[in-house]
Amino acid sequence: MVNLIDNVIYILSYLILFLTSLKVLTNNLINFSSNKIKTILRVATKTNTAAFIVGIITTMICQSSNAITVITLALISSKYISFKKGLVIIIGSNVGTTCTSFLISLNIYHLVPLFLILGFTLFNSNKNKNIGCLLLSLGFLFFSLELLINKLESFLSIEYIYPLINSINNSSFFSFLCGIFLSSCIQSSSAAIGIFQGLYQKDILSLAACISFVLGANIGTTLTGVISSFTCSNETKKVAIINLLFNLFGSILFLLILIPYSNTIYILSNILKLNKKGVIALSHLLYNLLCSFFFFVLFNNWLKKETVE
Repeated sequence: MVNLIDNVIYILSYLILFLTSLKVLTNNLINFSSNKIKTILRVATKTNTAAFIVGIITTMICQSSNAITVITLALISSKYISFKKGLVIIIGSNVGTTCTSFLISLNIYHLVPLFLILGFTLFNSNKNKNIGCLLLSLGFLFFSLELLINKLESFLSIEYIYPLINSINNSSFFSFLCGIFLSSCIQSSSAAIGIFQGLYQKDILSLAACISFVLGANIGTTLTGVISSFTCSNETKKVAIINLLFNLFGSILFLLILIPYSNTIYILSNILKLNKKGVIALSHLLYNLLCSFFFFVLFNNWLKKETVE
């Protein structure tokens, strides 16, 4: 029992450090480019394709689809951008957020000391505090994730905890629900998926279980946009709810074809020679790309009907 309590305390501590590092990294990236991002979102959205690409690029820059979603919803509410363009930007941000999963999949843990030492040095200088803070947060991000995964591995090997792993591996729906729950609780699909990338690398979870989790995490992260839209205009609420429903239907569809989809990801990852974390990142990217493709097909037809009405 004492061992269980110790493990839980350490896991929560490392999780807090990981989430804080990700938050600081995101905030620094947003501070570097906040005004530019808002200008790009307002100006470079003349076509649906441009809006989609802008959604991808701005999310890759600030490493947070939630941040881009909230900014976009605010711009829709204030009439800076149209309902249609805002929705396309948010769909693009769903693709852009997969960049974080690929960042986590990089084998750069050995560079953590360099990030921390260089970051600390720059942070204590007069001119490069922001860059120093950026490097420190990046170093602590990889450091805390490694500690968290190692401690989770120990925790999940406890005799009366291990059945939970069997439940996740044996039930794609249960893993799917875990993805929704964890992503909505920590308000970050990237962080939630990063944890499962580590567990898959340690051979604790199966590929199908991790992909199911990714599908659920894509739903959980949309709740931030829905909550932030409560005090905004009806158009803003409509965009947030459509994004939620679209991710919900897309995830359920992919859950129904989980086995062939998992096999496809496995084959592609072997061709691309990805590591195990990269396999999960690929599943995250391919899901969002395919959903975006279907969105453009369905969205245009829906828009025409709305215009006629």
